[in-house]
Amino acid sequence: SLVNRGGTAQNYSITDVPTWLTLDGENEVSGVLAPNGTRTITATVNDNVNVGDYLENLSLDTGYGFIEKLSIKLKVLAPAPDWSFKDIDFRNTMNIVARIKIDNIISEDIHDKVAVFHGDEIMGVGSLEQNPNSKEYLMYLTIYDGRKETKRREFMLDFKIWDASRGEVLEAEFNSGNGPVLDINYITRAVRGTSDAPATFRNTQNVEQIIPLKEGWTWVSFNVRDENFKDVNKLMKNLDLTRGDRILTDGPFMFIRYERNGKWKWRTTKGDKVTSGSFKPKKLSANSSYKINMAKRQTLTVKGSRFNLNNFEITINEGWNWIAYPVETTETVNEALSNYNASVGDLIKGHTGFSQYGKRGKWEGNLEYLEPGKGYLMRSIATTSKPLKYPAYFAASKSKNNKAMQQEQIAATFTKYSQNMNAIVLLPEGYSKLYAYDDQGVLKGSSKGQLIDGEILGFITLYGEGPENLTFHIGSDAKENKTSKVIDFIGDTVLGTISEPILLELDELDAVHVFPNPFGDTLTVSVTVSSDQTVELNLYSILNQKVITKKFNAKQGKNVFDLKTSRIPSGVYLLKISKNENSIAYKVIKK
Repeated sequence: SLVNRGGTAQNYSITDVPTWLTLDGENEVSGVLAPNGTRTITATVNDNVNVGDYLENLSLDTGYGFIEKLSIKLKVLAPAPDWSFKDIDFRNTMNIVARIKIDNIISEDIHDKVAVFHGDEIMGVGSLEQNPNSKEYLMYLTIYDGRKETKRREFMLDFKIWDASRGEVLEAEFNSGNGPVLDINYITRAVRGTSDAPATFRNTQNVEQIIPLKEGWTWVSFNVRDENFKDVNKLMKNLDLTRGDRILTDGPFMFIRYERNGKWKWRTTKGDKVTSGSFKPKKLSANSSYKINMAKRQTLTVKGSRFNLNNFEITINEGWNWIAYPVETTETVNEALSNYNASVGDLIKGHTGFSQYGKRGKWEGNLEYLEPGKGYLMRSIATTSKPLKYPAYFAASKSKNNKAMQQEQIAATFTKYSQNMNAIVLLPEGYSKLYAYDDQGVLKGSSKGQLIDGEILGFITLYGEGPENLTFHIGSDAKENKTSKVIDFIGDTVLGTISEPILLELDELDAVHVFPNPFGDTLTVSVTVSSDQTVELNLYSILNQKVITKKFNAKQGKNVFDLKTSRIPSGVYLLKISKNENSIAYKVIKK
């Protein structure tokens, strides 16, 4: 709240507003506050804030000769991993009192956790709490043995740290005074550490990246270096695989699970020649992106050291390039590609959504963000190669994960298709939604319109497996109409540009608007056509007498024509609009 306790009106302005904060209303940033007046301003945290801790100072400048500061402290948490388990059936326990160290700094974050594992089985989870006597943040961890036996048992345990401030799962080592180790023996009723001499959990250099794999296709990339990248059989050993699951990458490679011996086989094609065998010729890498097809929805976990973003540089050649996004934070497309020397017409696309580099010198479309774990394709129109490097300051970011973006995600019905293509379409006036259907009426893509340079453009991704006809439909909140525009589906094709989008024409001439209605001395008609043609306007009285006739030469795109109606009397009329041997009639009223 802003309060003016003085007897005169005061100008004010609020500055240093961080990009992740929105103040309600443009006039709230500055204005005039009446004597003894109060103004309440609502500040909203944007949805696209990366996980992490933020401390910013808003500045309030008034006429009192000093700037007042307001500190805003924000903590954004990622969803914690599901480390739930039932301990009520566990009879035998082991206990640990410990602190958590992350990058050699003792944690005081009560959201940080440690989970204990025996293989893939969770044996216990602990969080930090402040010791009321020492004021130190300690974890009192109970480890449960689920086997209902009373005798002492020993087996190996290993540990993971959940770093809530980064939103990451870290490999942990344990130290109770005898040196750090990655695993320890479980011993029934044993205790390690005390409140006065706690043990320590400390992270190693290894971090986990968790990638959700959809039923069907998922486009992925990695931001860690897993030792198992060189052996896909080890990398995928914990997945529930089905014969036919496969991985595609740049170049003529396809890796297919071979059912009889439970191994992956590779197949490479060169021309019409096909070679296959066990998985040897190519290892996975954080430098590449991949398309993974799974018969079952599941999660792939990779673990290793963080990818060194400072060493990342790939060459973008003419045509399509598969590009990795080994960054640990979600960033806008324009910021992520700020170091790339793009040409007008270049395009970047994900599994859903794409953006094109336009004449205004920025990327525009419905792919607004690049996200960790996702793979992308970039099309360059330049005949010469160009380097792609992500900004170096991404590597220094303290926020190491991303909050879910308000960015359109792929619908489950589209994940079964291995190919997509893209189109930029001009939506006729009054329409804000775009759809594409095949000849059987199956939806193959949809998009919402975006306002760019005064026009509503639809950036639509279309899905399929092979050549077929797709018909565009357009809609609004109240209706959906078929257009006469039919295209051929060809994977990785791009139709239209921001400056020259595809034009649509409705079957029923709905791409026509008549206004105002009722009208006065002028009746205006807006007509959108897909090619140059003649448009004829005829105005009839209620007795079917033609009172005005006019022909216009319409150019491709949107055309606006005026009928001068000052000489006709008030009353009800019928306006008939004809083009390309089709016509539509509107009831209009002269005031």
